Amino acid sequence: MATREHRRGANLDAVADRVLDLDSPVYGDERERRVVLEACSFGFTLALYAALAAAVLAGAAGSVGASLGFLLVAVAPSAAAAWYARRRNVDFDLLATRDRRAYVRGQVVALVAVLAWCGTLAFLGLTGRPLLPVGDALAAGASMGGALQGMAVGGVVGAVIGGAWHVASTRRKAARASRTADEPDDDF
Repeated sequence: MATREHRRGANLDAVADRVLDLDSPVYGDERERRVVLEACSFGFTLALYAALAAAVLAGAAGSVGASLGFLLVAVAPSAAAAWYARRRNVDFDLLATRDRRAYVRGQVVALVAVLAWCGTLAFLGLTGRPLLPVGDALAAGASMGGALQGMAVGGVVGAVIGGAWHVASTRRKAARASRTADEPDDDF
């Protein structure tokens, strides 16, 4: 008998399969399918960077809620893609480390964006005014100073701890994969 968590995962798999409809003729032949995959990857990456930039700008304008929303918009598709790949025995982290320069570039962009976002919240918390004053409609105000300082510090600490955990986890996976590289891949 399947566990509840397994059934829930299977239901999400069914939803993902229904949404993607990978057997649809829309994807075309193999070359067209590869181009569609590349185009979707490009669009996803552009949207990710745009959402991170929007989070920083909204934070700089003093709109804490909007900046959190943009941050979630940036994280949710990445988490969903990693979940989807993991359910099919593909590890994004392990694949990403194959191109060290691209991996480091992506991590640096994300870290700079998160630190810039935390900086905007810290500025708002310390001064009681946004870094980019755009009017009172978006400003959180001085009454949230202590909470914003705490969010900024928590964001920086969380980014450092999460980054360190991610790097350590990826290195362990890469080491494990290199030890098992000689084993044949019979998953197909």
